[in-house]
Amino acid sequence: MVQFDPEKLFRDLNVSIAAIQYMKLWGGTSSSVTRLSDVMRLAIAATYGYAYVDTDMVYLSLRAEYFLKRPNMAAPVWSDEGGALELQNSGFCFSLPQLQVLLEWVDRRIVSKGDDQDSYAYTELGPRAFHSVASQLGPISVYTTCHPLKGSFQDIKNQHMLHHFAWLHL
Repeated sequence: MVQFDPEKLFRDLNVSIAAIQYMKLWGGTSSSVTRLSDVMRLAIAATYGYAYVDTDMVYLSLRAEYFLKRPNMAAPVWSDEGGALELQNSGFCFSLPQLQVLLEWVDRRIVSKGDDQDSYAYTELGPRAFHSVASQLGPISVYTTCHPLKGSFQDIKNQHMLHHFAWLHL
């Protein structure tokens, strides 16, 4: 067993000392845990294999190459009628250079907040980061997943028939 050292993980990925110091101040509130989770999933993916999937995501294809042969990210279908998709960090596979672009954006965002580290929007270091840099990442496959707030079996089945989900977000 190895002792996990998040500060070393961030330093090894060239996250700025200032960003690391600000992250240490976040505390244990639910919003700060969400922020830290958003940053950690990028750092862990960059260190251990370029992919991340929430534990409540289920692959609907048994072929690993479907998810690993090209950069991709999850996008739940929020509205069948309006066609609304949201790029999310619940599941993704990026190259190391793409992950570095995302980590650099997150680093700059953390440092730009300065001493006002309590002023983050809920998705600011997660999905908002993906939205902000998607055009800089090159070609990316966007794989749809179910609306996470419509959890009945019938709703999921109806959405899957319409959108042919690549994975299921429980």
